[in-house]
Amino acid sequence: MRSWLLVFFLFVAIQTFAQPISNIGLPALVGLSHNDAHLVVPHASEIYISLEYQAVGQKEWLQAGLSNFGGELYGSVSTFHLKPLEPATTYRFRIKGDEENILRQVDTDTLRTQSIWEYRTDPPPVTFLVGSCTYINDTPYDRPGKQYGSDTKILRTLAQTPADIMVWGGDNFYFREADCTSPTGMERRIAHAFMHPDMQLARHAHLNLAIWDDHDFGPNDSDRSFKFKNTALDLHRMWWGNPGMTFDIGSSKAQLGLVFRMWLGKPGTTNDLPSYYDQFTFSDCAFFLLDDRTFRAPNKIIDSINGQPNPNKSYWGRAQLDWLKDALISSPASFKFVVNGNQVLNPINDYEGLNHYVAEQQELLDFIADNKISGVFFISGDRHHTEVMQTKHKGTTMTDFTISPLTSGTWTLKPGQPEYDNASRLAGTLVEQQNFAKFSITGARKSRLLTVTCHDADGKELWRKEFALQK
Repeated sequence: MRSWLLVFFLFVAIQTFAQPISNIGLPALVGLSHNDAHLVVPHASEIYISLEYQAVGQKEWLQAGLSNFGGELYGSVSTFHLKPLEPATTYRFRIKGDEENILRQVDTDTLRTQSIWEYRTDPPPVTFLVGSCTYINDTPYDRPGKQYGSDTKILRTLAQTPADIMVWGGDNFYFREADCTSPTGMERRIAHAFMHPDMQLARHAHLNLAIWDDHDFGPNDSDRSFKFKNTALDLHRMWWGNPGMTFDIGSSKAQLGLVFRMWLGKPGTTNDLPSYYDQFTFSDCAFFLLDDRTFRAPNKIIDSINGQPNPNKSYWGRAQLDWLKDALISSPASFKFVVNGNQVLNPINDYEGLNHYVAEQQELLDFIADNKISGVFFISGDRHHTEVMQTKHKGTTMTDFTISPLTSGTWTLKPGQPEYDNASRLAGTLVEQQNFAKFSITGARKSRLLTVTCHDADGKELWRKEFALQK
C-alpha cells in the first residue's frame, strides 16, 4: 500500500499548478484569524514533517506547533498551528522532513492574516465560493453501470477562481456502502477523495470552511443512529480542521504515536459536544457551520402529531439550536451566513429538508423574525441542482441559496413534479448541471451589497443576483 502511495504522490508532482514535491501533498489553509492560522498537510505515513513560517521581508523562520495528527494506513495528515502572527501580514511557509531537509518550499505558499478594520475603515470586501456534492469515482467500490461522478475539471476551475474562502457545503466526498462497515473503510474513503490531485488543488487555493451532510458523515440519509459517527468526526477533524476544531498538542516526534481521538470538547473550541458545528468571522461576514447529522432523528419518524409539529423529531438538537440562536443574535456581522446540509426554506421538498422537521424549523425562523436579526442568509447543498429559495416569515424576507453539485450526478426536475414550478424559487436560478457559486460583498459599511453569481464547470456565469443589506 505504501509503495502505491509513493507512486501516487509522484503522479501528483507532475501537475502543472502549485506542484507538490515528492511525497508531500498540497497544504490546505483551514483556519485564519488576526493572530494565528492552521494548515493541513497530507503526507506519506512513513515520514515525519514539520512546518516553518516567516513574515515576508523578515529573515527568521519560526517553528509551527502540531495541532492534530492522524492516519496511517492510507497516508497521514498533520495540522500545524502558526502563532503568534501579526494582523494584515503576509507569511510564507515551508515543509521540512525528518533530517531537517526542505521537502516543499514554493513562492506561492503564502497566507495573509485578517486586518483590524473596526472603528478605522469600511469592512474589507469579501469573496467566497460555494459548492457541494463532490463524488470522486472509484470503480471497484462504485455501483455497477454509469459512473456517478463527472469529470473533476470544476475543481481545477475552483482553484483558479480568485476568492478569499471556499465553503464546502456537505457531501464533500461520498462514503460507499462497503466503507461504512468499518473505520478502516471510512479512513480509506476520505484519503482517496482528498488525495485526488484536483481535490488537492481546490483545497490548496483558498481558506477552507466545511460542513458535512449524509454522504460524508455515513450512509445515504444517515442520522444519529450511525454506529461510526464518532469515527466520522475524527476523520473530519483530521482532514478539515475547521477554525474552532484545533488545539495544540506540541510538535515533538513523540506525538506521532498518539491514538487520534480528539473531541471538540477541548479548550478553545466552539462547543463541548462531540459534534461538527462551528462559527467563523471574516471581515463583516459571519459563517455558522451546522451539523445536520449527529443529533438528527431518522427521516421516517412522523413530522406531525394531531396536526402539530412533532417536538421529538430532532434535527440540530437542543444544544446546537440554542447555540445557533445565541450566536446569531449576538453577532455584530453585517452578513450572517448559516451553512446547512439540507434546504432550510423549501416548503415542498419531498426528500431530505428542514420542512420535515417543522418544530425546529419554526423555532429558528420565528426567533430570527421576532428578534429582527438582519443580514441572515442560508446556504445549503444536497439537492444535485442549484436554486435560490426566498420567502417571507412574519414579514421578514428569508433567502436560501442551494448550490449543488460539483462533480456528482445531477437531478433534473420534470413537468408534473411538485417542485417543477416551485413558487418559492427565484426566477432564473434553477441550474441542472455541475456548478458552483461566487458570493461577493462590497461597498461601504452602511451600504454593503451582496452579489451572487452561479458558474458552470468552466467558470462561465449562468446567473447573477444582487441583495442589498437591509437593517
